[in-house]
Amino acid sequence: MGTATRKTRWAIGYVVGATLWVLLFSTSEVYAQTQVGQVLFAKGAATASREDSVRLMGNGTPVYQKDLLTTGQRSMAIIELNDGTRMTIRPNSVFRVDQFTQKSGSESVLLSMFKGGLRAITGLISKRNSDAFILHTPVATIGIRGTDFSARICADDCLTEADRVADETGEASLPTVNAVARLAFAKGVLSATSIDGKQRVVHLGGAIYEGDTLLTGNDAFAVLTFHDESRITLQANTHFQIERHTYTEKKSDETGALMHLFQGGIRAVSGLISKVRPASYKVETPVGTLSTRGTSFDVLCPTADCFVETRSGLLSYESDGKIIELPPKSVAFFRQNTTVPRFDIPIPATLLQNLGPRPEEIRVDPKLFETVNRPPDAGTLNVAVYDKGQVDVTLNNGTRLSLGEGESAQAGSDELFRLEGGVPKFVSTDTYNISPDIDVEGGALPLNKLDSGGPNSQECTF
Repeated sequence: MGTATRKTRWAIGYVVGATLWVLLFSTSEVYAQTQVGQVLFAKGAATASREDSVRLMGNGTPVYQKDLLTTGQRSMAIIELNDGTRMTIRPNSVFRVDQFTQKSGSESVLLSMFKGGLRAITGLISKRNSDAFILHTPVATIGIRGTDFSARICADDCLTEADRVADETGEASLPTVNAVARLAFAKGVLSATSIDGKQRVVHLGGAIYEGDTLLTGNDAFAVLTFHDESRITLQANTHFQIERHTYTEKKSDETGALMHLFQGGIRAVSGLISKVRPASYKVETPVGTLSTRGTSFDVLCPTADCFVETRSGLLSYESDGKIIELPPKSVAFFRQNTTVPRFDIPIPATLLQNLGPRPEEIRVDPKLFETVNRPPDAGTLNVAVYDKGQVDVTLNNGTRLSLGEGESAQAGSDELFRLEGGVPKFVSTDTYNISPDIDVEGGALPLNKLDSGGPNSQECTF
């Protein structure tokens, strides 16, 4: 082989190798620079950094996976991820997008917040997979299940703000939207539709509200525990609504419950409402209305006809103005459009096979409804929820707490508790606790309320 031929082949090999190296490098750069969102608004010294580059965030600045987002003392930014998730990052915050995947079946959003705080409204990924949205902090891990929430790692500023708001208004918090029940135990899926038509999947410890319509799936059941200590097990394929459930210890005339069993079955044990005002605890069924006298009972309505078993206590049945008392340890069968039950028809074995547990036999966490009044100490994580949905806060030691609309929690290194009175007022009146769903382009951002921090920044690279 001649010298010229060898040189030619060497040259060709060098070009091919160099080309492959460039392609490989370019591919890795593209992968490393995966855009996961963009900046909708930025104010002051807000930056996005990666290894050897820092970009000042301005309107339209791209946000890439692994970007470290930092806001200065009087700075903030509103970020939108590709699935529609929006986040307001408050001043003095350090935040990172660790992972963002929209691929069907493996959706995930993993975020880390090292300092400061944010408010977020989740997007499509959370709707498709309620377990996919996770926010890590030094204090706790937050699982967000389709809702509007805020999280803030407090320095001394939280306590200062809380004291100032209390001095100005005499109030420490805003009224809460009270949960009337919580999911104490479940097998399969329990979904809830709120009175305004918003749907959500309820997870263990999740809040149930007045007006919620509940559905259980196939081969599923759910045990609900109520604030008056009553409990209900929803059977598989059950359609149930809680229209009203109020227990007021000091105002007994306002105490009462009205629930609707449209189809399926429940196993119930009455609580304090039934003791204070027995006739005010009512369950409407396809065949009539039941009210309790300190009772545990089952109602099974696989069709428009219903079986009612009184396991203990007395149960009152009313239809078309007629009232019938059902004795303890009896099984009554009601056909639709009839007012007289039959006591000689046993519950079919097929229905008994699908019975969930008696609710009184399920161990319930006594702290499900517990609230604590605590100041926002430095180093604690404060979480608040503003819409139907669920946020789960979990400490490193495994302690877990679920929050619903109008609820808030404080987490420390070894303690976690739901705050008394709902969302603290220092949170709800916080100038920077801006809903990221605000119309930025339409000029709805309350710039006049924000501290001056310099002009809006523009993107650049160092």
